[in-house]
Amino acid sequence: MARAVLPFLASLELRGAGKYLDKLVAFVDAPQLDKFKIHLSDGIEPDTLELLQFIRRTPRLTTLDEARMILRDRPGSQVTFSSQTSQSGVFIMELSESHFWPDLALLSLTDFCASPSQSSPLLSTVENLYIYEEHEWQVDTDDIEGSGWVGVLRPFAAVKNLYLSGESVRTIADTLWFLSDEIEAAAEVLPDLQKIFLDKTEAHQDVMEDIAQFVNARMAAPRSSHETVLEGFIQFKPIIAVSLWDVDWDDNPFDEGEDDDGDSDEDKA
Repeated sequence: MARAVLPFLASLELRGAGKYLDKLVAFVDAPQLDKFKIHLSDGIEPDTLELLQFIRRTPRLTTLDEARMILRDRPGSQVTFSSQTSQSGVFIMELSESHFWPDLALLSLTDFCASPSQSSPLLSTVENLYIYEEHEWQVDTDDIEGSGWVGVLRPFAAVKNLYLSGESVRTIADTLWFLSDEIEAAAEVLPDLQKIFLDKTEAHQDVMEDIAQFVNARMAAPRSSHETVLEGFIQFKPIIAVSLWDVDWDDNPFDEGEDDDGDSDEDKA
């Protein structure tokens, strides 16, 4: 069946069950689409091939270099993809209130990030990743490998700057500590990471120790075999700088539409 072309559509918002999303966008082309917002009442399907194809066909959604992930009970969790460097569009995915099912909400994000068909035009261009997690919204991280966070972080292969605030400081520190046990695992997740910015109100000593262990493991990890062959010798990953971030909650960088480059509020640790 031929797709319907909507040449002047600039903004599109879809609300409903995730199982219908992939089927709907398969029949639509919107070459001028600037803002695409999805509000899911349940969760996203594990394999979203048609959604990814739709994004690839939409030029302003393929050069987004920033992702802001907000994990909270009300009005619900949200992931926003936008650009700091160009007049590209915005892609927003929202999940309904998740007070009773944070693990399922994270699973839905994991499915979107780590779909078997995933070679995502969204995730592959993100260089700045912000994560905020409310203290009341907590996924059980006693079993970090099974908590889903490794699966969420792994596809963000181009991320250079990681900003953590709220409970995510502790959660992601736990995840990075888990990865540090194996040098290969530490090298594979966020392989281009250069800087970690921590909400200074949450950067306790145990957090800094866990992240330092990950940084040490990353320094011991050689680059890919392809890079090694090209350069003729093994070159080790550069050190990851860790800074304290003075989050100004009166000008919340996690609010949709805020234009914050983060540079003015960073204090080098």
